[in-house]
Amino acid sequence: EARATQHPDWRAVEHGDAWLSYGELDACASALAAQLAARGVCVGSRVAVVMQRCLEFVVALVAVLKTGAAIVPLDSAFPAERLSFILGDAGVSVVVSTESERERIHTLAPDAAGIAVVWASVTVARRSSTLTTNCAANRRVSRIYRATR
Repeated sequence: EARATQHPDWRAVEHGDAWLSYGELDACASALAAQLAARGVCVGSRVAVVMQRCLEFVVALVAVLKTGAAIVPLDSAFPAERLSFILGDAGVSVVVSTESERERIHTLAPDAAGIAVVWASVTVARRSSTLTTNCAANRRVSRIYRATR
């Protein structure tokens, strides 16, 4: 956030020919963090970020960090059974993904498991987003999954 204030036009992240400035990254992440917080995501929550490498992946990671939740980053190319197992075992309450992964995410049946889905986008939020949370939980969450396919 400090870098976004000091140098909002500097490149923060690149993927292929696309890039986001620090200001754009902060605005997108703040808007997504506000959506997550509105769904009750806060310290102690676990949020899965399920997508391929893209600009939205970084936006989603920063957004989850802004809420204070734990990040469960997952490659959408993992087999559906593996993804479903990790989502359940990690106690994920929200999945963040992209519209391009919509069909893949719905095959995991997150609604049936009580998991909300939020769609990430690099559409820059032109209005300011204020992030407020009401969670008092202060728990450390740690679980490591071996990256095998």
